[in-house]
Amino acid sequence: MPVMLTRRGWSLLLASGISSAGALATGDPMLLASSLLGILALGLSMLYSKRIHTLLSRARVSRATGHIKAVEGARVRIAFRVEAPHGLPRGTVVRDSPPRRVVVVGEPEALVESTPGGVVEAWYEVRPSVGSHRWSEVEVYAKAPGELAVASVRHSLPVLLQAAPSRRALEQVRLRLAALTGYSKPVNRRWPLGYEFLELREYQPGDDPRLIHWPSTARAGTLVVRETAMETRLNMTIVLDASGEMWIGGPLASPIDHAARLTLALASLAWESGGSASVFLFNGWSCFEARGAMDTASLATVLSRLQEGHGRSTEGLASCARKASSMRPRRPLILVTGPGVNLAWLVKRVEESPRPPTPLILYALMTPTGSSPEERLVRAGALREAEAVGGRRVVAGGWLESSIKLLKTLEVYSP
Repeated sequence: MPVMLTRRGWSLLLASGISSAGALATGDPMLLASSLLGILALGLSMLYSKRIHTLLSRARVSRATGHIKAVEGARVRIAFRVEAPHGLPRGTVVRDSPPRRVVVVGEPEALVESTPGGVVEAWYEVRPSVGSHRWSEVEVYAKAPGELAVASVRHSLPVLLQAAPSRRALEQVRLRLAALTGYSKPVNRRWPLGYEFLELREYQPGDDPRLIHWPSTARAGTLVVRETAMETRLNMTIVLDASGEMWIGGPLASPIDHAARLTLALASLAWESGGSASVFLFNGWSCFEARGAMDTASLATVLSRLQEGHGRSTEGLASCARKASSMRPRRPLILVTGPGVNLAWLVKRVEESPRPPTPLILYALMTPTGSSPEERLVRAGALREAEAVGGRRVVAGGWLESSIKLLKTLEVYSP
């Protein structure tokens, strides 16, 4: 409705009605006068609000831009431009309706006032999570004096905000690798005579005598060996589940946020090592390859266009994994999914005979990391599901820990 009563107005209307009933029952003139004054005040407020509505309907509201590209978690300014040929009443507010998967910094509204012929610009800030965010409705409203009634006009101003995973995810993986192995790239420990030095350690039975570091042995008084490895070339195929169940949870902490960061970090490491990585997307029903993802920048663009998919079909997800494996044979397959999946049944369907032509199939179960009771419940259920299947091939939890565990396994199978 363009003009309506506020909560205060409805309270006054209720009080006036009660006073009128009391005046009719008791004949008290004071109650009758108070009820008439209340109804008169409401009538004047409604008339004034209609005049306000006329001014608001003549104002032209537009967005500064209808398409915004950003990085997850970064502050993005959403700006409006209000042109008021006949001016705006005092206390006019422009209010937007951003979706739930963006964090609004402050309030999604701004106070605007303008003289006739004036132009006003207003803005607020949001911090988006991974994927595409669309919204359109903008409301311009103003309250009558006394705040008994409000007049509002709604405008349809579509905006598309696409947020890519932050490249800091890759840097975090490098730092964790450096802390664990002393080297910021994946290395293969199967090559004991590799050229990448990792650490000095005490000699163990079975070590190659050529690895003994004699200066350190002389200082320590016991045999010390140099542990080395060969820098490995990673090759992988990633199936990213973007079905509706992946979008639960709060912004920046939902399973799809973790899955996108993990996908970007692993694929980027593969490309940097001189290997190859292919990414397949599953939207709940259909499966398709992200052919435009050839490097870190292009993959970030693909992930920024993710949209909330349909409800997950576990059979469809298993078929997508088998399809990806057949199209990219002889590569390790990483299936990135989230809560709500029957993991034991999924593993059985993916690996049933005839087995996909891949040396290794890994499963990453992303969980929401928010603190709400619902998110904690979902997280506990997903972890129990992963423990029931067990084995090194299944990892669960946040994206950073999962990526390190996956890399440890991939190093064994990398050529």
